[in-house]
Amino acid sequence: MAYDLIGAGFTALRPRWGDTLGRMAAHIQTPGRLFLALAVATSAAHLAFEYPFGGMTWSHWGPFYVQTSRILLYFAYFVFGIALGTHGLEIGVLAADGPLAKEWKRWAAYAPIGLPEVYDVVTEDGAIVTPEQLKLETGDAAKARAAAQEHVWNEIWKRRVVYFATVGATAMLLAFPLVS
Repeated sequence: MAYDLIGAGFTALRPRWGDTLGRMAAHIQTPGRLFLALAVATSAAHLAFEYPFGGMTWSHWGPFYVQTSRILLYFAYFVFGIALGTHGLEIGVLAADGPLAKEWKRWAAYAPIGLPEVYDVVTEDGAIVTPEQLKLETGDAAKARAAAQEHVWNEIWKRRVVYFATVGATAMLLAFPLVS
């Protein structure tokens, strides 16, 4: 709601500011560029308040609480929404026949990493059905995917252990001259 008021204020001061954002967003022609622009902008927005406020600081106005370090992050998402939606979702990278729709399988390849072995799907009419009913995934395929996910998580943990062991060894080597 606060960002809506800020947006209304910008519109009162500069009525064409949304068009300017839309023109900037028109240069984002591929999902990769969209991801990169979003990652850079949101990282900068988050880090700008992370250092001065810290990640665990909360602010409140009456009953409204917000994590202080994320105020600009949320605003960045708000501005991206305006920029991408200014000229409608029928054109650009998010269009139904646009680049993201054409490459959705490549981008969705990351999503199954977090799916449990057993899950349900809500259809457009609100019915809750199993993936087998929609012919999305059989029970055997779900078991195989879950086993593959477990392998991926094991690899992630191995890499974490190696990373922290390397950091620890480096810290000990750096501290050795100070201690001896």
